[in-house]
Amino acid sequence: IIFLLTIINIAYLALTLGFSNLLSVYSSGDTSNGNYLKLQLSEAISNGKLGWIGDLCIALIVWSFWVALRSGKKRAFSLLIPNILLSVIVSLISVSRDSVISLVVMLSCIYIQFLISRNMLSIKRVAIVLVSFFALFASTFTLVGLARSSNFASASFEVTKQFMGYFPASYNRLAFVLDGDLKYPDSGWGYYSTQLIWDVPLLSGALGIYSFAREIGLPLPVSSQDNYQRQFTSVKESGLDPSYIWSTIFGFTYSDFGYFAIFYFLIYGVLSGAVYSLFRVGNNFAIIVYPFILASIVKWPSIVSFSQRGLIIFIAAWLIVTFINNLLSEKRYVNAL
Repeated sequence: IIFLLTIINIAYLALTLGFSNLLSVYSSGDTSNGNYLKLQLSEAISNGKLGWIGDLCIALIVWSFWVALRSGKKRAFSLLIPNILLSVIVSLISVSRDSVISLVVMLSCIYIQFLISRNMLSIKRVAIVLVSFFALFASTFTLVGLARSSNFASASFEVTKQFMGYFPASYNRLAFVLDGDLKYPDSGWGYYSTQLIWDVPLLSGALGIYSFAREIGLPLPVSSQDNYQRQFTSVKESGLDPSYIWSTIFGFTYSDFGYFAIFYFLIYGVLSGAVYSLFRVGNNFAIIVYPFILASIVKWPSIVSFSQRGLIIFIAAWLIVTFINNLLSEKRYVNAL
């Protein structure tokens, strides 16, 4: 299933934007800039019907990794590794770091939980996981940074600039939000903290959720892509560098609720704790969903990842896994008869 979905995703990207355009970003470092291609890609995924495939593949990979670890069978890993590599390839040709970094966080989470369940956890193994994570993070960030750079000659400067722009400078933008100098579009009522409601995969476009919500008086944008593009305009109007729009999870939730955003984090914490309790005992739902929650916490310097459609997709992955497990159990029962 993972392999088929990934191939469909690659084919979709190639047909939508042109395979030569995707590859030329890494071969030349300038496809009228990787940032422009990234914007095109984001729009294609937003307007298309297959934007959910990447997250679903990651969710199924997370589950498959847990199953492979518990079985200890080489065949399980031999089937899983090609799918992980394909998922990474899709992320790289999409000029995106998020999927790779999220996947590494989630697989690390699963691996550590497996070690704990088998009483095999040690400082050495944790150190190996952390070093591997930071090495993969650095390599992925650098590679995609080069693709987004307009000139390889200034690659080190561009990568450093992007790192500073995405992380330390996010807190500068947070300060502008708190001071009222940066106002995000469609803010002030909860849009950024409830995006998963409006961006339900497949159903959002089919049911016209955005247009229906606007008709009943909710101040929603035309689409999530429309909101995303206007965020750059808002940052530019505030006098900051319009190349970067993150203001950390705190900036976006404050834009939604002001200081009442503390209640958002209260709910976030209660739900995270409840799922973690299930995760510790190997509950199937939590094995899939908790790594997503952990990844959303790691991404606090960026956006409100927890409240985006990825959460719905991971829950959907659990439903798919449950259905397949029940189907296989029923088949084994019938064969036993």
